[in-house]
Amino acid sequence: MAVGQTTSVSNSASPAAVEIAAEGGKISSVWIARPWIDLSFFVATPLLIIPLVNAAMARWSIDQIALYVAAFGATGHHLPGMLRAYGDRELFERFRVRFLIAPVFLLTLCVSFAYWHLRGLVLIGVTWGTWHSLMQVYGFLRIYDGKVKSTDRITANLDFYMCLCWFIAGFLNSPGRLQGWFEMFYTAGGPAVTAATLSRIALTVNVATFLVTVGFVLNLVRRWGEGRPPSAIKLGSMAISFGFWWYAMVLVDNPLLGVALFEIFHDVQYLAIVWIFNRGRVDKAERVGSFTGFLFRRSGAMVGLYVALVVGYGIVGMVPEMTDLNNLRPAIFGFLLASGLLHFYYDGFIWKFREQSARRALNLADGQTETARNERFPSWVRHGAKWVFFVIPVIWLGTAQVRNPLTRLEQLQNLAIAVPESWNAHYMLAKEFQENGRLEESIPELEHAVRLNPEQITLHIELGDAYMRTNAFDKALPHLQKAHELDPRHDAVLRGICEILMQKQRFKDAETPLKELVARTPGDALAHRWLGTVLAERGLTGEAAARFEASLSLDPSVAVTHNNLGLMRLRQGLLDDAAAEFDAALTIDADYAEAHNNRGVVAAQRRDFRRAIEHYRRTVELDASHVRARNSLAWNLATCPDDELRNGREALQLAQSLTSGQGEHDLGILLTLAAAYAETGEFEAAEQTAARGLQLAQALGNRGMAALTSACLELYRKGRPYRDRGGM
Repeated sequence: MAVGQTTSVSNSASPAAVEIAAEGGKISSVWIARPWIDLSFFVATPLLIIPLVNAAMARWSIDQIALYVAAFGATGHHLPGMLRAYGDRELFERFRVRFLIAPVFLLTLCVSFAYWHLRGLVLIGVTWGTWHSLMQVYGFLRIYDGKVKSTDRITANLDFYMCLCWFIAGFLNSPGRLQGWFEMFYTAGGPAVTAATLSRIALTVNVATFLVTVGFVLNLVRRWGEGRPPSAIKLGSMAISFGFWWYAMVLVDNPLLGVALFEIFHDVQYLAIVWIFNRGRVDKAERVGSFTGFLFRRSGAMVGLYVALVVGYGIVGMVPEMTDLNNLRPAIFGFLLASGLLHFYYDGFIWKFREQSARRALNLADGQTETARNERFPSWVRHGAKWVFFVIPVIWLGTAQVRNPLTRLEQLQNLAIAVPESWNAHYMLAKEFQENGRLEESIPELEHAVRLNPEQITLHIELGDAYMRTNAFDKALPHLQKAHELDPRHDAVLRGICEILMQKQRFKDAETPLKELVARTPGDALAHRWLGTVLAERGLTGEAAARFEASLSLDPSVAVTHNNLGLMRLRQGLLDDAAAEFDAALTIDADYAEAHNNRGVVAAQRRDFRRAIEHYRRTVELDASHVRARNSLAWNLATCPDDELRNGREALQLAQSLTSGQGEHDLGILLTLAAAYAETGEFEAAEQTAARGLQLAQALGNRGMAALTSACLELYRKGRPYRDRGGM
């Protein structure tokens, strides 16, 4: 309700026109209704709204709360104004032409824009809505001042400019609201605006706000000194309203929640003042329509009916969320937008309190009138001229979007430039970069967003994910850990942390988060496998085997898990079980090199040297860099008891290739090389190599390998090759 326009004469919203001629009328009360009603519904309402919304957030998400407020509050509170426009007989007769033409014009315009996907009217509606809100606050200030006869022109002007400056300053100092407004502006085809330009505008408005506030205080002192102080209720209402606007716009991190908070305040004020106003007219037998007389009579049931009608009209705002008929959405959206614009338009002239009947309805003053200024033009000319402020922006924005359409990426790039302090602007740009396959370019935007809002969990998750997708795991980990710290309930975040720790082979660090992940997501096969890997690294073979079994019970199609379980069975000496798992892995993936190598180990320990050599050879074919498989193949070719399978020359070539680089310091490779030398008859080289191996084994304190190497060395000194009896 643009109550702020109620104190102006004629149809003008300018406070300069406000001047009550008589100041001697009797004022019935300094309150509009009763103290508890005024405090609850007009003045101190925000003190009730904040705890109620906080309680609601425990049950509903911010998006849900905003949807309910938009439907049942923003849309629902349009109805009382419509009831007055079309249910008040005297008012309808005065403004019949406006009430008949405006709905047709605006509905046609809004539905057409919706079907053509033109966003200019939405931007105009949001901007008009802000004006509408500040004028409602202004109206209540003037009503309370009217109650104590503080009605001079200077005070009215200063009240208006205080509302104007403090509301605009709150808007300009809110990166979230600026981001939302400019997003619509660029979607509607608006030209690019630089951050420097916006900064200069904000500075100008902030300075103007300071100067107007100083002027307000000086006038307050002056009026007090003259014995005509303003309403104390007005001052309290002004402080709470401005403070709540800044709280909702600037301090509340989520712009959607901030808008919802102030919308609730606005709607509660509006619904209450309309009820009190209309009931006052009915009580005083003013000339109202039959429906108005019925609805606003003194009856508790009528209060319930009034609220029910508002809620019923608000249900229309829920229709887009409840229907899947996309072809009807533009019509519904157009209707809702037209409803809002009509509400703003009607409230600009239907709540004029210069008329004695209107003033009597709120008990402003008995017989008190306002002095009308001389007008050069008829009221219809002045009223029509105001439509220029609507029509020109509509035409400009509508044609701009058609002539100069920007891609979504271009719109968001302009947005991030215009509002660099909005974390959400950078976040949306980053997401759009990703949608366009430009992942690398999204990362700086996400980093900027995190710097602006380091406590926003979504940003840390998205940045961590982007780093992971570019294999920058060291950079991803702290962001996922921060997200987990902010909200430990995100299983995907915990899984990402575990994935990075496993990728970096930080098994010790991974154990605790993996146990937490398995406990929270017992159906996650990969989490069980990861935990099994960590436990295996710690030597907890039985526990690791249990995790791998659990993983396979959830997903038996993963070759790696079968291979890992096979390794645990091999450690436990269960060769048949180990072989079965390795075979299962190879059934799933016949080219799984590690499973071939492990199957070779089992075959060698079973003295099935032919199969062992086959699997080792296949491993080397699949992975030429597999050192253990190459060494095992060389060992079996050099030491196999089966003459048909031995091949000393091939074994020597393989062993010599392994000793290049760090291989000459590997005990197993030295032992294989010595055996290959012996198999080819080069016993002197075999003896020298085995001696080096023995020294290394003793230095390492490896008694088992030292005993084996010593036994081999004795054979080589006697000119005899080594024959393996148990596999390697």
